[in-house]
Amino acid sequence: MLIRLEILLVAILALWRYLLVVHNIEKSLKFYLILYIGISAPITCFYLYSLYFLDQKPSPSYIICLLLNSQGVISIIFAAAQTFWILIPCWFNTYCYFAIGWKAYKKLNEMLKEAKAENNSGLVQTIKSEKIKLALQLTMMFIIYNVSFSPSYITHILKLVIGYKRTAFVDFIVVLSAETSIVFNPLVTISFQPDLNNELKLIFIKFKVKIKCCLSNLIHS
Repeated sequence: MLIRLEILLVAILALWRYLLVVHNIEKSLKFYLILYIGISAPITCFYLYSLYFLDQKPSPSYIICLLLNSQGVISIIFAAAQTFWILIPCWFNTYCYFAIGWKAYKKLNEMLKEAKAENNSGLVQTIKSEKIKLALQLTMMFIIYNVSFSPSYITHILKLVIGYKRTAFVDFIVVLSAETSIVFNPLVTISFQPDLNNELKLIFIKFKVKIKCCLSNLIHS
């Protein structure tokens, strides 16, 4: 449940950045809160329903607990829904961030032409470095939202289509890849938010200075 709610939250953040950067549309915090609550409510209801009727069992690897495993209509609907609760937000995040990246790439190309026209070699190197960083950011984003979650939604789809059941090893890979993506999600947030990125760099620089001062004091004491 938490993984799906977390993916939806990231999708809301991606939508906010997409509207602001690509279309220059700014919505209120209230709008995004209502949108998130409205989208996450069905997920919460399904999981509360499962808890109320005690319809759970451990996964093949015994790492997580699977909900709504009976053969009723509700369980079938839940099995289909949870596939799309992962698949759609992952693809939506990919689209939003690549649209943002494409706009940033075009802007960098315009700046590069101006820098070359002015024969500013220093600025040219800086812009080329920023283009490489942008490519790395988009690659990292694609891995987090597609490669990491693909084992999860692919096995869910196979379960719906051919009745596939995960082995303990496959279940372990699915859980591990999904949990790993959550760890790296903040990196995407920071990398696509320059003000926060710069603030963290400043904190890191101050920390390095303090460490050097402490080491210098220890050496000369």
